[in-house]
Amino acid sequence: MELEEAIEKLKDKKQLVRDSGVVALQSIFSNSEIADKQKELDAAVVQVKELIASDVWEKRHGGFCAAKVLLPFFPADGTFPKDLEELTLQYLEDGEVRVRMAVGECLYALAQHEGSGLYTRVKDHVCKRIEENVKDDGIKSADDANGTTLPASDNRQDANGNGAPDVQKNIAEGKCLETSLKALQRLMEGFGEHIQLPIDSEMWVLVRKTFDHSNRYVRETGFFTLASLCQSATQDSLKGDAVMIAEGLALGLADNWSQVRYGIVDSLSMCLNRYYAAEGVRLFSQETWKLILGESGREEVGNHIANVVKHYISQSAAENPQVRESTCHCMGELMVKIDHQKIRPHVQSLIVALMNCYQDLSWTVRDAACSGLGKAITEFPDEAQQVVFKLYELWFFHLGDIDLNMNSEVSSVRENTAFVLGTAMTTYKEDAIEKVVAKLHHIFKLSENLSEPHHCHSPTGLQEKSCCSRAGVHAAVMTLNNVHTSCNLAAHEPITWEASDGAIYLLRELSKVAPDRAAEFLPILAKLTQCSGFQQNQFLLETLYRLLPFIAQNVGKKQFKPCLESYISPLFSALTSGQRLAETASGTCISKLMTFVGPNVFKARLDEFQLRALQARPSLNSALMPQ
Repeated sequence: MELEEAIEKLKDKKQLVRDSGVVALQSIFSNSEIADKQKELDAAVVQVKELIASDVWEKRHGGFCAAKVLLPFFPADGTFPKDLEELTLQYLEDGEVRVRMAVGECLYALAQHEGSGLYTRVKDHVCKRIEENVKDDGIKSADDANGTTLPASDNRQDANGNGAPDVQKNIAEGKCLETSLKALQRLMEGFGEHIQLPIDSEMWVLVRKTFDHSNRYVRETGFFTLASLCQSATQDSLKGDAVMIAEGLALGLADNWSQVRYGIVDSLSMCLNRYYAAEGVRLFSQETWKLILGESGREEVGNHIANVVKHYISQSAAENPQVRESTCHCMGELMVKIDHQKIRPHVQSLIVALMNCYQDLSWTVRDAACSGLGKAITEFPDEAQQVVFKLYELWFFHLGDIDLNMNSEVSSVRENTAFVLGTAMTTYKEDAIEKVVAKLHHIFKLSENLSEPHHCHSPTGLQEKSCCSRAGVHAAVMTLNNVHTSCNLAAHEPITWEASDGAIYLLRELSKVAPDRAAEFLPILAKLTQCSGFQQNQFLLETLYRLLPFIAQNVGKKQFKPCLESYISPLFSALTSGQRLAETASGTCISKLMTFVGPNVFKARLDEFQLRALQARPSLNSALMPQ
């Protein structure tokens, strides 16, 4: 009775019900001596074979899932294992993907059950199926293999959640490359590490072909299959084709898709992936890197620095912005962590690659490139000085950086640019300071017109004044190979609120290295609080009020007190403006300034309305100026 109920569940249309049938079947034969259940076991085998022979795919799926459960209860030389072996090869290219996956699981169980003899019997058939499907499905072009183009059909689902064209086509025409690879993978995993097999060159070559396939899921499965082959191959098998295997691994490390990179780090880790945006790839790579290289990672990278730099520079031009971003982090890391004598010959090439990425369409790439350039001038000031005039043009341009999706509130690149300019002032001293002071005068002079709408790059303003669009400038920059030529475009940029925002960050950096020079901008900065009439005004004021206490502390009380009164009125206007960003920033600013100059000095400059506003917010008196 229990067996009949289990078999009925295996026929069900619903996956969950079929799964419960598998569990029920396992429970029937696991809780008693097989000798007592032999008749039921034989009956179960007959019914499972009937399910596999059915025209209904759900029944075939249930049959193969059940066969995997029943297999351990039979001796290796028994009839059922041999029958199941024939059935797996027969249904390896079933029209339903879930049946094909269940076939692969049966091959895994057979490998555990039968040992290395199974490899000899089935490998030719499985490899033949893979070879034919590789020919039918096609290989990526050279450009695709390098990750410079993206197949439009390389997706599991379309916008409506339906199967993508390439997947539908493969299933419809019986093309089962991915699942045939998966079957080979599971077969090898079934043998485990304790069984070493003589993998011939033909199999390595066959799996290597899938690394160039146009479908990223096939490439991913190809690398997982490679990992399983490496696990089971003899040392001689690995050594004989080591160069080809290594070339294939390098191809996967440069792949455009995170799933493929994760597949490759299952076989090998590379330092580039330690910064990859996809968390699974990043964490796996970091741990694997430590396990393989221990404390010798820097030394090994240094010993192969020419190839590492070549790979990084090629990846800085990859199509995937996440790849470009992680590459920028890695290029900056090289200049900090690798022995300077080894990396020095390559510094100029790395700086040029970072400068190109600094003009990227993706703000996250620009941000990472900016950080990398900061490390370059800190670690190799002489090499960076050779192109420093181009760097200044880029830095000053990106003080007004905006996101090309018109999300101007992304201020990370502007702040990071100011920070790197601060590093330049520390490194190049007076020459850099003079350039920064001149740029600040230029920006703050033009910022007096910010209240005029046509000077502000709101989304509406960009549509109305497309000739002044920063997005247009970025597009022009990306079409030029000459960095200096593209930078000259920045000199003609109209002032934007983003540039004023970046200038405030830059003033904070100036106040750290040259407080007397920064103090001369305090009256000008106060005028910026009067700018209004444009949509992003509250974002600009939020930056100003957030940074003002730090600037004040850097320039000192003596320099700041004469200018304090000019900030009080706009601060209290923002405090009661009803705009949350401005209210929070101005409130924090008031509290910190009051602590800095002294409560009595601050309150002596307030009128009756401002005193009442201050008394209504007792929390403003509690914040302390950060040290």
